[in-house]
Amino acid sequence: MKKKIDGLSRAVGILDKLTQKERHKLFEALSKIDPKLTEKIKEQIITLEDLKFLDKDMFSKVLRRINLPDLGLSLRISSPELLNFIYSNVSKNNQEEINQSFKGPLKPLNVVLEAYGRILKVFREMVEKGDIYINKEEPLV
Repeated sequence: MKKKIDGLSRAVGILDKLTQKERHKLFEALSKIDPKLTEKIKEQIITLEDLKFLDKDMFSKVLRRINLPDLGLSLRISSPELLNFIYSNVSKNNQEEINQSFKGPLKPLNVVLEAYGRILKVFREMVEKGDIYINKEEPLV
């Protein structure tokens, strides 16, 4: 009996191992060939935007494991919705710490992408271990 392989899941697994910059280039090229497939893959990949699908307890767990200045840098390339979610779910002290790097001096894109990658690595590990789960059915924004 042949084992059925889920190509989409395999592709997502591979893409999860790429850096944000590498993934962006790949998606640009793939979207020219097959825009529908590109969107399907994007929907299944864990991104920083998925933080807004965590409840307050799970979000607090993530905050305890990440570097807040890295989060601030990462927010420079994130959506306004994620920024609003984060600011509405952190203390004033944490907001100030995040703001120092978010509104601070300009940084090269590679520095911002590295910070994004560090945050995303922790976030993905927590999801994979089952410490937290993403519920895209009920966004908490």
